[in-house]
Amino acid sequence: MTEAAANRMEAAILVDALSDRELALRLDAAVNLAAAELDLERFADAGAHAERAMSVGKATGQSDIVPILVYCLAWVRRRRGELAESGELLDDAVEGARLSGNVQSLAGNLLNQSLTALAAGDLELALSAAEESFELTSQLDHGLVSASAGHALAAVLLERGYPARAVDALVGTAGGAELPHIPSAWRTHFLELLTRCWLALGRLDEASRAATAAETCAATFGLRLAAALADRAVAAVALESHDLATATQRALASAMAADEVGVPVEAALSRTLAGRALAQAGNGKRAATELARAAKALHACGALGYRDQAEQELRQLGHRVHRRTRPGKANGVGVELLTERELQIARLVVDRQTNPEIAAGLFLSKKTIESHIHNMFHKLGVGSRVELARVIEQADRTRQALSP
Repeated sequence: MTEAAANRMEAAILVDALSDRELALRLDAAVNLAAAELDLERFADAGAHAERAMSVGKATGQSDIVPILVYCLAWVRRRRGELAESGELLDDAVEGARLSGNVQSLAGNLLNQSLTALAAGDLELALSAAEESFELTSQLDHGLVSASAGHALAAVLLERGYPARAVDALVGTAGGAELPHIPSAWRTHFLELLTRCWLALGRLDEASRAATAAETCAATFGLRLAAALADRAVAAVALESHDLATATQRALASAMAADEVGVPVEAALSRTLAGRALAQAGNGKRAATELARAAKALHACGALGYRDQAEQELRQLGHRVHRRTRPGKANGVGVELLTERELQIARLVVDRQTNPEIAAGLFLSKKTIESHIHNMFHKLGVGSRVELARVIEQADRTRQALSP
């Protein structure tokens, strides 16, 4: 791994020294560098090189290289907690892959889309994308792409409460319990998920073996995210075994390592686990601190499902969770059905702002704005932005007329 890091640094110096015109002649150098940095968990560097290469590729008509860079950049943004941006890139990438007819590209983008949607809490999209990727890869040779599709599907199935099916998907595509189809450098990621699957099934011995194997893999390569995942797997087993001291120690070590790599969602998941262990150990104050920190980070990333889980732990400790946006009234009518965020966006529609303008002003992705507007159409029974604006304006006039 030391040699790989040194080679990466040398390659980065050479690529960064090239002008855009020079880089355009060997764009593959930047692509390979970004891919290597992704494997070496240098996500900020990978993102910077992928963005530059994509810009140069588009400017020089090298469109064939762009899909690879989009895949890389979407993966980086997911890891860095930029879930809306990752999702937007992948929506376009999936559509482009469908049009091209490239099965492997479509399968890869779908599994990436599934992982991003899972992190964002959109389980419906996560499942549909994972299932399609899984089906497509069944037509391909066994390898990392097909195994990764199995990993994506297993992650969603576990989240939806089907751990046995998750094990089948994960182990089946990876070639068996020893995961022979998975390169050693990636195996820790699969083993951490397998650990959670076994724990959900109540099979502590198998979970312990998977966590130990994750530790071994992580120690072999010295990668920090792999170490964070291995620590979290061990912590989860320790928590189930009521070894609360070990669970706390390893979960917090996992969070610290994830912070160092710059992967906030993974760090927050580890802090949530640490919070559970601390709460069970009777240290409610420290547990609340870790859980609140996790919830805040997950909210900032848009990982709303995981955020809700951390907040549920806080509620069990007796803490009141401040809701960041007002929900719509469940038994309301008309505009009362809209959340605070939806109403905010609706008023910008009234002001005749476009979706890109609204997205830029609220620091959200265009896809997120489109999703909110679609939800408002459904809630209000309208079919256009003009009709939406009329409903909001009428509600405002009515409210003003009733005001004293």
